[in-house]
Amino acid sequence: MKKKLVLLIMVSTVIAITILVELAMLLEQISNRIMESPQHAGALKGVTFPRRLGQWMWRWWNLRTVRINVIVVCVVILIIYFVMFNVKDDSKSFASVLPMDIISSKTAESFRTGILRKWSQWTASQRINHKITNAAFPERDKSKKFPGAIIIGVRKGGTRALLEFLRTHPQVAATRQEMHFFSDDKRYAKGMQWYLSRMAVSGPDQITMEKTPKYFISEEAPARIHRMNSSVRLVLILRNPVDRVLSDFAQIAENKKNQRQNFTKLVLTANTGDVNKSYRPVYISTYHIHLARWLELFPLKQIHIADGDRLISEPLQELRAVENFLGLSPYFTEDVVYFNATRGFHCMRRQVQGQDGYTPFCLGQSKGRQHPSVQRWLRDKLEQYFMRHNEILFRMIGRRFKWS
Repeated sequence: MKKKLVLLIMVSTVIAITILVELAMLLEQISNRIMESPQHAGALKGVTFPRRLGQWMWRWWNLRTVRINVIVVCVVILIIYFVMFNVKDDSKSFASVLPMDIISSKTAESFRTGILRKWSQWTASQRINHKITNAAFPERDKSKKFPGAIIIGVRKGGTRALLEFLRTHPQVAATRQEMHFFSDDKRYAKGMQWYLSRMAVSGPDQITMEKTPKYFISEEAPARIHRMNSSVRLVLILRNPVDRVLSDFAQIAENKKNQRQNFTKLVLTANTGDVNKSYRPVYISTYHIHLARWLELFPLKQIHIADGDRLISEPLQELRAVENFLGLSPYFTEDVVYFNATRGFHCMRRQVQGQDGYTPFCLGQSKGRQHPSVQRWLRDKLEQYFMRHNEILFRMIGRRFKWS
């Protein structure tokens, strides 16, 4: 209703101003004709005012400049109508509808980097910073929107736990599955509308989210996400790189049940006994290499770096920090997040609409799996290896973690 009222006022104002200006020009012409030519003045005698006005209006319409003015006014009205009713938020900005993978001309590039980027930034900030007090949106007001925030990684850093916690927030609409859209060429080739169709349905004041940890190490993902929406909020979870390597190995070993894997042989090179930096879990834990690609396109203030270790030990504090970064209303309390002694890690209580109280919910059995036992000398070797890389990361983000 507000949009329709604003549109009506804008259109009425444009039409009224146009009519007043043209009428003023018309009256000025009539006055000049009468004053300059007595013959015209005599010809007008005895003619009723409505008829006289009609004659002059007909002559006025035949003026070429008048017809052009009317056409311009109609075009302005159509543009206003299109902007008010077809561009709902930043997630459907023109930059999303017309991805630069398809439109590669210089004209389109200039158009996208100019007007469209400013539009997406304004609408994103308006929506993300907007606070709500009631999340019970009518179904007719819900729709699918491109994400306003993405959890980009890191793998085995706590991304699943963070997403499940955030999904309990009434202002968050998040997909359960990892999309892998921006990191997979085949999926990306399906287009932005395919990606949009995979998003969760959300209300007008909810923020749409997805998480795909592979985005963090992908060389293509930063630029592709930036093309979709340069104002999107990014959430990155980092944990002790050595613990992350062990957790990654444990998951890989579990997925390959028919293969007996030796952690020491994988993490160290056979010839020199140095840390095998090409081993994928080690490569992923070298955080500064991957973060540098993101900082080339996104300012650091647009990337929230959560502490994955503290998310395990003190999840409430980390969740409140993410909550604040996303511009969400305060929701996470001791009633929502609690420690489950049986499972050995924190769980959550979800509030079910229409019911009093909370429903307990914990992550699956795969969470909290045991890490492989590692000899002290090997762990020391890994910690020594990551020490230099960690220092580069800390200087890059202006922050240190306890695992340093």
